[in-house]
Amino acid sequence: MRTPFSHLPGDVLEHIAYRVALLDLLGPPSHLVSLLATNSRVYHALSIAFNPHLYSRIFRAKFDYRAPARRLTEQSTLAPALANQLVRYCETLKHIRHGYARTPSDSSIILDLYRAFALCSENDGRNAEQLQWAGLSTFIERYVFDRLWQGRESCYNWPLESGENAFALWLYWFTLTPHKLASHTEEQRACLQTFIRPYAVYNFRYPPFLAPDNHFCFPLVGSPELYNNHSTETPHGYYPQYREPQYVKHSFVHYDEHISIAEPPIGLAAKLLYVALLEHQPQDYPAPSLVPEDRAEADEIGAGGPTLADYYEFGNLRAALPPERGDWDWRTLLSQADGVKEDSRSWDIKLRSLSARQENDWERWRGCYDPWNGNVIARGATFTLGSLNGLWGGRYLDPSIDDYLLAMNSSVFVPELEQPQTTVASNPLFFKLREHHCISPARPLPLWEALNDPFDEGIMNAYCPRDFPHAYSVIHRNGRLNIRKRGRPEEFVYETYVRGKENSHNEDTCEICTASRLKQQEQRMASLAVTPSSDGDAEMLDYDDTDTTMYDSSTDDDDEMLDANHVVRTRTIVQTALGQGTDLEALIDRVAHEADDNDQDDDGASMYPMSPSEQSDNCSVVSRTCSGVMDIIVTGETPRKHALAWDDFHIYGRVRAWDGLIVLVRAPVHTGPLPPINDTYVFRGYLIGGTTLVGAWRHVTDSVHSIPVEGTFVVSRLQDADEDASAVQSARGSPSAEAPSLA
Repeated sequence: MRTPFSHLPGDVLEHIAYRVALLDLLGPPSHLVSLLATNSRVYHALSIAFNPHLYSRIFRAKFDYRAPARRLTEQSTLAPALANQLVRYCETLKHIRHGYARTPSDSSIILDLYRAFALCSENDGRNAEQLQWAGLSTFIERYVFDRLWQGRESCYNWPLESGENAFALWLYWFTLTPHKLASHTEEQRACLQTFIRPYAVYNFRYPPFLAPDNHFCFPLVGSPELYNNHSTETPHGYYPQYREPQYVKHSFVHYDEHISIAEPPIGLAAKLLYVALLEHQPQDYPAPSLVPEDRAEADEIGAGGPTLADYYEFGNLRAALPPERGDWDWRTLLSQADGVKEDSRSWDIKLRSLSARQENDWERWRGCYDPWNGNVIARGATFTLGSLNGLWGGRYLDPSIDDYLLAMNSSVFVPELEQPQTTVASNPLFFKLREHHCISPARPLPLWEALNDPFDEGIMNAYCPRDFPHAYSVIHRNGRLNIRKRGRPEEFVYETYVRGKENSHNEDTCEICTASRLKQQEQRMASLAVTPSSDGDAEMLDYDDTDTTMYDSSTDDDDEMLDANHVVRTRTIVQTALGQGTDLEALIDRVAHEADDNDQDDDGASMYPMSPSEQSDNCSVVSRTCSGVMDIIVTGETPRKHALAWDDFHIYGRVRAWDGLIVLVRAPVHTGPLPPINDTYVFRGYLIGGTTLVGAWRHVTDSVHSIPVEGTFVVSRLQDADEDASAVQSARGSPSAEAPSLA
């Protein structure tokens, strides 16, 4: 029997359902269940299979949606994809909230970890609130305490390097807060450090890079077996470790797209967590009577080295800062112009959303799981130009040599490694960096000469030529870095990056743009040879009931079934009239959104702010604007204040284009007749969240095949990277003189 409620117009029913779904902003729209159970006509008018638009509105009101709109195809912005993603995310939130005690072999937990990882990567404020409601922080911390070391008996007691553990540690990093770090008891902190330490310290077993750092050029030639045959065999396998893509590639359905991402290195997340825990434990300082109070007192008495003020600065420094959580209504606080930028499906360095900071990270995970396949490329940039400019500060950890050698040569994780008697030493790390870009058609500085070892592409010298920089003249003048090998006429010119200043890129002369135009012409010519199907049959969208049904109700009311069938027939007729070139769901979404402008069903933004020329055509590659950058060289030095305290160093490096790996060589400044007391270190790492550089430092060795002693380092930006022309030059050199940091 029909009730007066079921006679309401469809748009009124949908509006009521929308308001009911949002009675609780956090968690699944559970109040809808009672409404859907009213009768079969109401169910079919409001069910997800026949009204995906309603559930897409609910999704946009509860979750952040701008990051996937930027990162995926246009299909991800349509109602069916958002509605289905609402079901997936709500399912994961319920699993986390209930704390399902699954066994490690159960594959369902890894799917929840995938989705939670995506929620964190896409967070602009709302996702974090949903995950907090679900209790992800408690869930993951319990996982670390109870399950991180499970199953290690199968690996001679070494903690497992599994996809489940990797995603769990990254989620632990995402859910940390300064308050939580400060509230750990000494026992809790020590226990966490014990569990995380092996992953953070032993790089020979838990590498922090997506591909071995001894390579600069990709794709790699040959096969993984070929590389293993030429690597050094150790108790932990081959070194360097060449991971077969099938073991580090994780695939799942995301916004109705089947996507694959690389396993984010567990060693990288562990380094962030381990340093964060170290930074929040009580710090030891020298007695005030043993060191000068500050630099003024040190100069007065003629004392060198660190002062008490330097120790305090280092002790209070927090380089491993967990990601911000954001605000629910952050979009409403923006100006109209900034809001339009945020709503577009393109990434820009000026975007203010939290997810925009993780764009490079996502593209790195998304496209860098197979170094042998040249067709699997990152959809967007894995490194943002200018992101290294500025002053950086943090720490690097100096491991115990005895402990490291014991672990390196031990096939069994012995008790001495589980509870080492010695602790890692924590050392200050400060440097000021500048980026220099080679703009096409200019020629970049040559790479390392491989000679007799194709596995050695120059990691020990930041991929630069063997005799760089000693045999080169490096001059910084008028915003350019001019590099020339002494005795040779050829000069390599790099433009020094200054924020807000355009480089000299010219589409007419840029070789990258020319190659892109030729490729587009070839694709257009190929498309002309393809005759599209013209059978005229209308196709219905196929919904998987097992994946999208939120409430199941049987019906025996033939009239109400006829009503539902009428909706299907009407949509078929409209689709046929519009033609197969028109996306009916997109059209419905646009019209409905215009009608909903006064409903405030999300944060006031349009899901379709792009002009037709800006919208994608469901291709898997997101278009980017060419910058003309062929190569990135980094130069820098220790700022004078920190050089007086912690010694003076000069820095040079390069950025690996494939995954954005940053490699910096730090060498001591040699000013006297005696050799410097400090060694040359090579720092390799990734910029995470756009603000934190994390990775591993190593000693320089004679061969890339010998396992080096390595340690963790983490630095974060200490000041804005904005620099004017006068700030670009070296702090110790004039703009027309050879840069002493590279001499």
